[in-house]
Amino acid sequence: MPDFLFFDIETRADEQRLALVDDLKPPKTVKDVVAWKAKKLRDAALDPDLARVSSVSWSVGATGAITTLVALPTEAPLQVLTGRDGFAIDHQVTLISGEGAEAKLLRCFWAAFAGCNGYACGWHIIGFDFPFLLRRSLYNNVTLGAIPRLAKYHTEPVRDLFAILNNWAPGKGLKEQSALFGIPTMGVTGADVQGMTWEDEARYGADDVRLCQEMYKRMAGVYF
Repeated sequence: MPDFLFFDIETRADEQRLALVDDLKPPKTVKDVVAWKAKKLRDAALDPDLARVSSVSWSVGATGAITTLVALPTEAPLQVLTGRDGFAIDHQVTLISGEGAEAKLLRCFWAAFAGCNGYACGWHIIGFDFPFLLRRSLYNNVTLGAIPRLAKYHTEPVRDLFAILNNWAPGKGLKEQSALFGIPTMGVTGADVQGMTWEDEARYGADDVRLCQEMYKRMAGVYF
């Protein structure tokens, strides 16, 4: 059985890029300008042309320890944090900062992906994570050691749990689906990432990988 790279990405809007296509001036009819702008940023965070990969978390296998890389566009001291992190996760966090941080993060991720021979598992990774990573790699001139196979109706080498569970039709988010299976979650969603500290984002991303691992264990023997 191959070792799957279980992974999840978090993304944040790039206000400089967003300003190229939107002046971010609310209509006069808007009463809550702060909420209006926050929604603009949340929406932009889902667009790889207007956002960046702010962190990526992964684990080799359904029981492996979790690694998180966080990319900050501004300079900060290199930090590596290790230990048990919520829900007894074995978790290592590395902070990458400054010019080229996103590119470094992407190269590290693709190296881990190639190390698993192109086998990967996650939630909605065919519809969101992989396409986002590919577009950001294009912008950052990052070449891939292995190109992901994004064809539908396959369970290998890319195993998209969201797509398989819903037979490639629309479905629920990872938190909602996990809760319905009785798997505990942190109680926040990707929409909250824009306002998180990098430490909280790292914990959140690692927890998403944990949820994918748990969903994989529930689905194994039934769907694959």
